[in-house]
Amino acid sequence: MWVFKSIKNYEEMVDKIANSVFVISTILLFLLSQVNEGFFSLLKKMSLGTYVEIFNLKLHLAIFYIPFMMGFFEHAFKIHDKFSLILGIRKKYDKNVVVKNIIAHCKIENVNKLSDKQVSEIMSSCFYRYASSTNPVIDSHYITLALTEWCWFWTILDTLILFIIIGVIWLALSWWSWECFLVVVAIVIFLLLLLKLVYIQMKKYTEKEISAIFSATDKEKAGNRNIKELIEEAVKNALSNK
Repeated sequence: MWVFKSIKNYEEMVDKIANSVFVISTILLFLLSQVNEGFFSLLKKMSLGTYVEIFNLKLHLAIFYIPFMMGFFEHAFKIHDKFSLILGIRKKYDKNVVVKNIIAHCKIENVNKLSDKQVSEIMSSCFYRYASSTNPVIDSHYITLALTEWCWFWTILDTLILFIIIGVIWLALSWWSWECFLVVVAIVIFLLLLLKLVYIQMKKYTEKEISAIFSATDKEKAGNRNIKELIEEAVKNALSNK
């Protein structure tokens, strides 16, 4: 089943996120339209009265074309990347998880505040060079685990932001009733907890990738030298550049 499929590269990740956004938003719009007449009427107007009837349920056209547009925009414009840029998610993760873990493996202490340039250099020369999904020196299984977890993270984040937007509209149409407000808050908290759990798993798999890099051997990429020595040298060079 595609929803549980492991991710082997970035293209597969984008496909899965876009498909997930389509399915989740379709289910979300349907459920909210069934419990709120105002939301049902809004979708009806957006569908110009067009609907299909399945098992005596009226499914307005908006329930399908809005999720399709969301999935399309996610696939075409990588919306999760935009969220990451705005919230600084990937930037902070690269710096505080990946780079600091690599520095710790190099036994380098008392490192001052890392600049964006230093983080970029270390990521390029010490991580992506050896843990790329296209030509890795480590077991690709580690990369698959990490990419799959990142896919879950972006999917849940997209779902959270999508739900907040639709939830606010739903609350407005429900005249901000306490019952609806508590439902929205409970679901938001649940999604935030899921994000936290997935984030913990991401860190775990990233640490495994880094450990595998430091114990890897690849004559093609390292020449006659040890990969660990190359990484230590690259890190020192990066840290010397402000």
